[in-house]
Amino acid sequence: MEERILFIKLDPITEIDVICWMKSLPSRTINKTVNQIVIAESRNKIARIPNEFSYTNQVEPLRCRLIFKSKAALSFLTKIPKGEYKATLVKIIRRHIEKSKTLPPASFFIHRRYLCTATDRFVAIIKDKKLLTKGVPNRYDKLTEFYELAFADFSNSVFDCYKSVDRNHGNYNLYHLDCEDIINKVFVQIFGDIVKPVNESMNENSVAAPEEPEPNSADENQEDRIYKILKYGLPDEEFEKIKEKLKERKNNEQ
Repeated sequence: MEERILFIKLDPITEIDVICWMKSLPSRTINKTVNQIVIAESRNKIARIPNEFSYTNQVEPLRCRLIFKSKAALSFLTKIPKGEYKATLVKIIRRHIEKSKTLPPASFFIHRRYLCTATDRFVAIIKDKKLLTKGVPNRYDKLTEFYELAFADFSNSVFDCYKSVDRNHGNYNLYHLDCEDIINKVFVQIFGDIVKPVNESMNENSVAAPEEPEPNSADENQEDRIYKILKYGLPDEEFEKIKEKLKERKNNEQ
């Protein structure tokens, strides 16, 4: 198979941004990512690439061995004048890093069964945590904040499962998503450490704080209010299924 190998040395004085960008890439992916950029450039497109930088106090020169095998990349390289490979590649890399920041999020498929399983675990743990809050002052205001933050973190965590990985790896991450850890962190943030319900720790002479009334209208229902949180970042069809499942559970409990 025809291939082209280029050796380039990046200068920390004039090309520190490119060096730091390459340092931030996952291990052993520099060649792959640069190839993506060159192929996209040959087609007048912008490569969807990581655009973060890993800055350190001291940046050393970086030597790269780049191997190009695709016809598109090889054809593009033939158009670069001899002696200008490094300057051209650096210019292209910089442009794609900046342009990739403006690209919309890439679409991806979420494993339906794993998502439903994670949601079931999440809702069950949320309900258990709610029981611990009986007797807590300003309980309902805190529960509202707790629900919203917890579901926002859950939605972000689902996104993160598929971030910078292939679909199979993303499904694996979703299957092992630690819903309990997500909820516990938010719960401690809002309520602090609650070992057991407050009412159980009171003696007979104590007066429990009056529990705030449950909302009566559907619009005020806290679980209904948090459905919309999941809509950010999840496919509409998955969101609707989650919503219907939660509503069905609520109806069965009544």
